[in-house]
Amino acid sequence: MKAWLLGMLAVSAWSGTTGGSVGPNLPVPVQQIQQMEQQLLQDWQNLISLVQSGQADPAQVNQALRSISQHMRQMQSVMDQAEVRQRHLRHLPTVTGQGGAGQTARTAQAGQVEIVAGDARVPASAVRESAQLVQSLSTGVVHQVTGASLKKTQVVLFSSPQTYGRALEKAGVPAGEIDSIVQETGGLTVDNTVWIPLYNVQNEADLANVLTHELTHAALNEAGIGDSLPTWVNEGTAWLAGMMAEQQVSPQEVERLASASDAQLQQAAASGALLPLTASESDILQASYNVEWEDYRAVQSLVAKYGLAKWTAFLQGIPSSGVSGSFSQVYGISLQAYEQQFVNGLTTA
Repeated sequence: MKAWLLGMLAVSAWSGTTGGSVGPNLPVPVQQIQQMEQQLLQDWQNLISLVQSGQADPAQVNQALRSISQHMRQMQSVMDQAEVRQRHLRHLPTVTGQGGAGQTARTAQAGQVEIVAGDARVPASAVRESAQLVQSLSTGVVHQVTGASLKKTQVVLFSSPQTYGRALEKAGVPAGEIDSIVQETGGLTVDNTVWIPLYNVQNEADLANVLTHELTHAALNEAGIGDSLPTWVNEGTAWLAGMMAEQQVSPQEVERLASASDAQLQQAAASGALLPLTASESDILQASYNVEWEDYRAVQSLVAKYGLAKWTAFLQGIPSSGVSGSFSQVYGISLQAYEQQFVNGLTTA
């Protein structure tokens, strides 16, 4: 059994942890996470029944596992969107690469990006693989999307909920909120530091996506515009880069993720639950679908119509012209008009 599947099996045994809060006055997306948990539980029950029937063929088992994988990824992205913004984290402690007893520290360099083992159980192979993906994929994709080159950045890998949880505690996350983060998030980025829980990464394609997504946030932060971007621009840009990187590793994984997420988005539009791109954080957290996928589609729609170079030019023009000014200069339409136009297009499709 592949290592990523072992990790997925381990994470799947969580107990419900969605009744807390993610900030002083903002609730965890309880309804959204509970719906996803119910779907994930149903996926597992279907797989168990399939195996117990004795009539399952490998293709059916693989399809069931892919369904589980996609629902877990959707759940992680929903939790990720809350952590840094709602907790107002401004600093992550510096981590020195950890090695086991008698071993040297596990670190690897990929240009300006340092990959670090956050605990002694992170395999040296995982550090090397991450560095190779950053070198061969992430660095180029981030530059292509944002126009920025990654500066000094640290990526810290954690092997288990326990070690990740201890690190989050040191970062100032309240103890009562740590369980939900360690079980259901794919990564955190603060300034130029990225933390990734490897046990929530499902395969190489997912790792390429997560690394590139988080490093895009780091690049936007280093460019001095991360905090000024509307949520949909920030998250949509990171999703665009992550999906571009994953596409180079496994087009099939991207196709499956897009199919499942588009179906969810269409259902939200059909039921009248679709949020505007300018929705408040509290509304986003209570949404019944993955709002970050809507953010991604808003960005991807512009890229598909006008080309990636224009999106990059928009981002690069923000320091001098501001978000709204740069957008209108590049696209010839106001930011507010596009936000309304895009959502109207989804609801009338």
